[in-house]
Amino acid sequence: MSTVADLLRRPEAKDTVLKTVQLDGQVVLKIMQHCDGALPNVVTGQLLGLDVGQTMEVTDCFPFPSVEEDLESASGQNYQQEFLRCLREVNVDNNTVGWYQSSTLGAYQTQEMIETFISYHDSIKKCVCIVYDPQKSQRGQVSLCAVRLKESFIDLFKEQKLTGKDLREAGVSWKDVFVEIPIKIHNSSLAQALIADLNPAAGATTGDLERLNLGNAAYLTKNMDNLIECMDDLLAEQQKVRHRGLAGTQNGSLGTKV
Repeated sequence: MSTVADLLRRPEAKDTVLKTVQLDGQVVLKIMQHCDGALPNVVTGQLLGLDVGQTMEVTDCFPFPSVEEDLESASGQNYQQEFLRCLREVNVDNNTVGWYQSSTLGAYQTQEMIETFISYHDSIKKCVCIVYDPQKSQRGQVSLCAVRLKESFIDLFKEQKLTGKDLREAGVSWKDVFVEIPIKIHNSSLAQALIADLNPAAGATTGDLERLNLGNAAYLTKNMDNLIECMDDLLAEQQKVRHRGLAGTQNGSLGTKV
């Protein structure tokens, strides 16, 4: 992870294209906890981090107050500024790099999101939005994606050239409004060491567990019965062979004496 000193030493690159969004593990957990706990409502929150060349490093986040809360109070209106000030006082990353929001079955491409991107664009050129779908994630696969507006569409939006003719002349279709950025999950060295320490020792394997399966107990019992029966027959045959040997030996002794 880059530090502020590293960023200051690097030359400024205004036209660098954003290629990767790097999320800390704690950021992913915070987003999932907030969105899962607010179902079925749509919630949003602020993303904090650093813009490092072609990578946007998201190191922290915090939720916005829900609509049901009293936003008319002074604390509600200044919630974001107060939260950032508190983070600054404890020396935590407080640079805004975008926001996150929940979605319902992948539906997030709305006019409200476009307007939010435009409002962020003047101050944050590489603003990103992390979209998390809690309903899809409940089916066993984490639905997490990072999106941003295409630069050509932003220029058209600011010039109010949004008619079908203007979009065709600019070569922008509905597929080119949003651009999805690859996400990379990152954990600090301390977090990785803790995970390794908490990782339990290797226990029973799949083969060991299959031996405990009682579904084949009937077949196992039948095979054991057959094996015992065969062993009994084998012992009986051994006894017969032994008796025949003893009888032959005794007959030979009697013949010699005569």
